[in-house]
Amino acid sequence: TPSQPRFMQAAHDRVLLAYNHDGAKLLSASPEGDLRTFDTKTLSTLASQKHRARIVSAIAPSSDSRSVAIAADGGLAVVDVASGSTTEVVPRPVAFTALTSSPDADHVALGTTTGALLILSLRSGSFSWLRAHSDSVTSLAFSPDGTRLASVSIDRTARSWDVAKRTSLHRLDHAETLHAVVFRPDGRALTTGGGRGLLSTWDATSGHPIASFAGLSSDVLGIAYSPDGTVLAASGSDCSVQRWNTHDPMGPSPVHGMMAGGGELQGPSNS
Repeated sequence: TPSQPRFMQAAHDRVLLAYNHDGAKLLSASPEGDLRTFDTKTLSTLASQKHRARIVSAIAPSSDSRSVAIAADGGLAVVDVASGSTTEVVPRPVAFTALTSSPDADHVALGTTTGALLILSLRSGSFSWLRAHSDSVTSLAFSPDGTRLASVSIDRTARSWDVAKRTSLHRLDHAETLHAVVFRPDGRALTTGGGRGLLSTWDATSGHPIASFAGLSSDVLGIAYSPDGTVLAASGSDCSVQRWNTHDPMGPSPVHGMMAGGGELQGPSNS
């Protein structure tokens, strides 16, 4: 018989949740800035702090969960979970549009409405601004090994970056506005998605195109690979979700379609 579910009381109505890299700790944050760290085995509260913020929009814990990056009130801060001490990284109002953390949870990247990128080291507290795009950043993704960062924008470009050197590696021009980017699990390719259902896969090392096809009948808003990289999934602005078998990267074949709101969607033709 399945065991009864157990709940951790976060002491506030709506919460943002984030696990640390090994899943041993879970951090919760309310929109008002109430922070709690839980032990996921015992479900006990390890730490509790109050961050002075009107609206917390995103959180990303460090790998050891001792600190957490908080995007709040148009700024970015790093909070020591045990002491509550706060380092303001971006004190002025900035409109962040995308956030992602590296696989080891030691770096956080954020995109803005101006097209700029911010890369923050949670370990050292150091950060860098990059002039990345000419318009709003819509999606960010770290490579599986955390050494590269990919960004896409309304300006119809995708960029890849060397995280350690904070330098540009490739600029990938597209015909349509872009809304999503993801690295393949082996790190050797990245896939972008955007307007008119267009999906494109690029060689992550050379920046050369591998394949491009109209996968959906609406704008692509989200993309993801299965853990083994054999299936690519994409979601559209019409709430459709489609999956493709990627064994032949030059001609992905549809696997199964569905509607996010229920029901099935006929897979698109590969012709």
